[in-house]
Amino acid sequence: MPKKLLSLPPNLVNDFHNVTSLSDKEYFCTSDPINARLGSGGGTSWLLEECHRAWGGDADFATWLAEEKRILLHAGGQSRRLPAYAPSGKILTPVPIFRWERGQKLGQTLLDLQLPLYERIMDAAPDRLHTMIVSGDVYIHTSEAIPQVPDADVVCYGLWLDASIARNHGVFFSRHDTPTRLERMLQKPSVEELNTLLQEGYYLTDIGVWLLSDRAVELLRKRSRNADGNLCEYDLYSQFGGALGTNPTNPDPELASLSVEIVPLPGGKFYHYGTTREMITSTLAIQNRINDQREIIHRDCKPHPSIFVQNSLLSRRFTGDNTNIWIENSCLGPKWQLTKDNVVTGVPDNNWDITLQAGQCVDIVPVGDDGRYAVRVYGIDDKFAGAEQQRRRFPVVSTLEEMEQAIKDQLQGIESLTAERMMSAEELSNEASLPRLVAQRHRYRNSNWKAIADNHAHSVFYQLDLHDAARQFAENGIELPGELSQSEPLIKLMSDSMFRAEVYRHCGKKHDNYEDKAFEILRSALTSTVLFRKELPIRAVCSDQI
Repeated sequence: MPKKLLSLPPNLVNDFHNVTSLSDKEYFCTSDPINARLGSGGGTSWLLEECHRAWGGDADFATWLAEEKRILLHAGGQSRRLPAYAPSGKILTPVPIFRWERGQKLGQTLLDLQLPLYERIMDAAPDRLHTMIVSGDVYIHTSEAIPQVPDADVVCYGLWLDASIARNHGVFFSRHDTPTRLERMLQKPSVEELNTLLQEGYYLTDIGVWLLSDRAVELLRKRSRNADGNLCEYDLYSQFGGALGTNPTNPDPELASLSVEIVPLPGGKFYHYGTTREMITSTLAIQNRINDQREIIHRDCKPHPSIFVQNSLLSRRFTGDNTNIWIENSCLGPKWQLTKDNVVTGVPDNNWDITLQAGQCVDIVPVGDDGRYAVRVYGIDDKFAGAEQQRRRFPVVSTLEEMEQAIKDQLQGIESLTAERMMSAEELSNEASLPRLVAQRHRYRNSNWKAIADNHAHSVFYQLDLHDAARQFAENGIELPGELSQSEPLIKLMSDSMFRAEVYRHCGKKHDNYEDKAFEILRSALTSTVLFRKELPIRAVCSDQI
């Protein structure tokens, strides 16, 4: 299993293992130096070198680098265009269960969904490719087998995407007679330029999955340093990537000596989680990836498919007029009114009378350990660019009454006069209490567990990872749902019995009865068709052919 090296926002680094329960032996976390601009190339060098200092022991860097495989995931930005998850980092964005998938976890995050593909690629990679570099704000899905990973100094994965999409990304160009060998890389080429390229070869859109040999890593580290030997700003894609290939756009003889192979990801789809609106549209696109009703497990119909509710207590119903709605880690009572393009995150228990107009979003963030909250109202397309990231305009309050008033004031464009303090978006992210934020999320999710289990006919419960579900029920003391009717499908009855057996096992109780019942149902399912329609065996070969 490759190690995971994560570049994260500074406030998340110290709390990462606490709020995710992921192993500190498998996951290494750091952030870029404060007030330093290193770019993706310099940041990669920094991440590797920090991990070497922490985990390398007495081995020099080259020896340590060659010892095992690593996945480097860059997720350390300020998430200015996705403010709801800026405090906890985009990679911990909760993602709803796919309606067509079985075995996912109710508490899954973008990180959980990203890693399986990257691990499959690294497991298939040649021995000399020890380093993978990926982006933290995309989800890449493929249902097809991973092709053989080429043995080259640099291996880059791409997708066949239309020019209207490719023009906003980096692209790899190769000749017709050498389709896997990079000739040059271009950044955000025009549609006209892409059409010209098609006359001579092929272009693939860069999806940010790069594998580097140890030699390529050493050259990247070398280019990421200034004349004084200190790390400096260096871009992996435009500078390092621009110098690669047989006819590079930014010639560099030493880098041009690296062999580069381009691999189309078969059946791949690219979903971006860079902005608030993309969070909703990408999630909707994932849910709609399969529309064949025979393959969709969760068959309940929402008033509109772009309504997403997770880890929340909801006391109101939506209609078909509510579109692009995202509610997570929040309590919304019957007096809340939403319209469209609304995102609500972090709202604690309340009975407020709040109306959100189209495009208005609310985010409540716990700050410190003394019960204070920052109240943020923003627009769905707000980017917090430049000075907006530092402008102190979000009030800090201590009571629910102050919180409600702060929301209403901001919805009307009024600056709060009673707040203890005004915070900027940057301060809010840096001072957020992630343990308090996650504790509220877990509390709401525990309430959801019982509800979706009881409402199994219309919920995702029996398509979940039931081993994980059983652990959650046992560890959190969640009451088991009522026994299923024997008229339910056999697969659901079998799954339910194994789920209950796992809950009892986690609690140290006798669980054999439920296990035996599950296998009894399985035997019945296997033999029922044979018993229903009996066949008389007939010998179809001659005796001397047996």
